[in-house]
Amino acid sequence: MLIPFDYLFKKYDIQSKGVLHLGANEGQEAEAYRSCGVERVVWVEALPDVYKKLWEKVSKYENSTAILACLSDIDGQKVKFNIASNEAQSSSMLEFGTHSKEHPTVKFVDSIELTTTRLDTCFKDHGIEMIPDGWFLNIDLQGAELLALKGMGDLIQKFDHAYIEVNTRELYKGCPLAGEIDAFLHPYGFVPMETKMTGAGWGDRYYQRFPVFKKI
Repeated sequence: MLIPFDYLFKKYDIQSKGVLHLGANEGQEAEAYRSCGVERVVWVEALPDVYKKLWEKVSKYENSTAILACLSDIDGQKVKFNIASNEAQSSSMLEFGTHSKEHPTVKFVDSIELTTTRLDTCFKDHGIEMIPDGWFLNIDLQGAELLALKGMGDLIQKFDHAYIEVNTRELYKGCPLAGEIDAFLHPYGFVPMETKMTGAGWGDRYYQRFPVFKKI
């Protein structure tokens, strides 16, 4: 995370007791969440091999749930999911765009066919009950962030905070740029509060949802 989790919690007096983390990789943020008082975390990861490592890590934490799922805005679509050489951190259902120029040492070394699911469908399939209001949403899906947001359905209204990786260049072919994610979130009351960009055209943006906009 380019903007530290504990920094955000302190500065914005975040009271969220739950986090939904989409694009979990190996659960590197588990300890940071727990140190900020988060009591429940739901992790979602697309790659089976990475998911195994994720579960080994987060199963040590009480009230952690790990789900294997390839998130999008459509259920049942077969996609080629590219696996990257940097411990799978740049893996994506999209092809590299400017990523190849900005990070030339990172390559796609393999691929796997996965079937997409919407998040609202995924929750139903895994028997996850409706989460409480006020949760914190973290999305790092390597160009598929907007697809996952669209696939949340009414679940998006359960979140008061969102931390999303955004792009100002097409690091992945066809990926949305930061303004498109802002435009999607705006009707739900999410306002960008802080952004930290790298020189490579990607970064992280923190959004807060204001109560006056909570119902649309």
